[in-house]
Amino acid sequence: MSCKSKPPGSSVQLVVFHVDSGKDVVDKTKYGQFRTKDYHRMIARMWASFRRHHPGATLTILTDMKTRFGSGLSGASVLRRQIDVTRLMYERMIFQRECLSQLDSGQPVFLLDSDMLCLNSFSHLFAHNAPSFDLGLTFRKSHNTPINGGLLIVNRGADARKNALHLMDQMIRIYEMMVDEKKTWYGDQYALRDLVGLHHSKMRNMSVVEKDVGRILILDCGQYNFTPQLNSGKPFPMENNCHLFHFKGALKHYMEPFYWIERSRAKGVQALYTRCFAFFAKLKIERLERIRRASMSSQQELLTNETTDAPTFTAPGEKSDEQKLISPKTLATELRSRNLTYCGYDKLSILYDCIANVERHNLQGRFIEAGVALGGSAIFTAHYKSKERVLELYDIYNQIPAPGPEDGEDAHRRYLEIASGQSKGLGSDKYYGYLGDIEGVVANNLSSFGFSIKENNISLIKGLFEDTMRIDGPVALAHIDGDWYDSVQVCIERIAPHIVPGGYMVFDDYSSYSGCRKAVDQWLAASADFKLVAQKRSAAVQRLPLSRN
Repeated sequence: MSCKSKPPGSSVQLVVFHVDSGKDVVDKTKYGQFRTKDYHRMIARMWASFRRHHPGATLTILTDMKTRFGSGLSGASVLRRQIDVTRLMYERMIFQRECLSQLDSGQPVFLLDSDMLCLNSFSHLFAHNAPSFDLGLTFRKSHNTPINGGLLIVNRGADARKNALHLMDQMIRIYEMMVDEKKTWYGDQYALRDLVGLHHSKMRNMSVVEKDVGRILILDCGQYNFTPQLNSGKPFPMENNCHLFHFKGALKHYMEPFYWIERSRAKGVQALYTRCFAFFAKLKIERLERIRRASMSSQQELLTNETTDAPTFTAPGEKSDEQKLISPKTLATELRSRNLTYCGYDKLSILYDCIANVERHNLQGRFIEAGVALGGSAIFTAHYKSKERVLELYDIYNQIPAPGPEDGEDAHRRYLEIASGQSKGLGSDKYYGYLGDIEGVVANNLSSFGFSIKENNISLIKGLFEDTMRIDGPVALAHIDGDWYDSVQVCIERIAPHIVPGGYMVFDDYSSYSGCRKAVDQWLAASADFKLVAQKRSAAVQRLPLSRN
């Protein structure tokens, strides 16, 4: 009598890190409170969704000494240790690594967030004809955080387990060496980015990155770690090729009803049982959607009411030169595809909002960009500004100067990489700082997008900021991309006094380099005339409107 063997990956080991320290309410959003019991139910649903496609799936929960779990998670293994809640991400990485070293190496391990649902089997990743790997990671198109830290997949086998542990050791060491400003809840994603060592433009689904201590399988987030988008009428489109949904942030309120709707798609007796739950689940999603739409309406009303006092983030009007505007997303994608900017869409969208409001409210003054690189953000600015408005582009147009004593280790480490000739350019291009004089390159890049320097009132001003920046008139918007403390401080000292009421200074490196953040924070703490109005990777600071006394 012969026994049929199970396919590889039919059983998987799930590991979730969750700490609530016995609190009743863990989180509050516009949808209401998210209680401890809601988090525990969310973990149970995640586990159940995996068992549908991997029937033997086990669950290990990593937690502190105070968190307690109810009967809904009976059967799960719970590992406890003292947790320093002031550095949760570091504690999570250490605990995950410790747990991984103890689990059975005969089955794959998923180190994952609790707010996930499995929609399809992952068994094909572990088939005999699949690419050989030790650690699987999911990627997205993001310059700063291309690797999502919510899902790490460790392959089966003793060798794969050993190599995955070595890779995790490297990840932890990278994290430990980062500046404190990056040791946030997202710090693991910076560490994973540096561990992989590839720009997202070079990452391909199901490709393998060879490292000294192991092989990393790169998986597309759109297929293996997808965050649903909220759209009126159909919040979560069903994609047959999607293996996992990730309900980040406030989306976690949608996870429970979606679980029942997804379950109702099954055939047979189980579907009959779940359809009644699916009916009430749809009602809950409708209620959540009403709350979401009401919140959006109230935010828009608030913005509208503020227009009499200050520019607000609204779409720009028609350009006077009748140049057809393309969407910021489309232009940002085009600039990135041509390797012309390091700015992701998060940064460019903030810049767009500021430009749009300056133009919409007809604020007087020139536009300034300090730190031009290859001209990508200058092209972006030129596209949305009025043709008559002056745009001044300040840069050394060569390799950037060194950071100073006020800058952190992150800046000095980055400059050492540049100065040693080891810096990589965008995509497969050479780093722009190694090209020599790039003033002509920037002019040609502007021209390739239809922006003649003379006809569009653009001027390129070459030299160090402290030598060339002599402002003698009003400024409506300044985009500061100076990297280091001294450069940013010079820009603030020279430009801020000339910003018109309602105008903006946008700091590209606010979340990238500690020196930039330090200069901006010191300035804002000492100035009552400016306020931080937007922050998402970059930061937008607005000069307060004049009093209407």
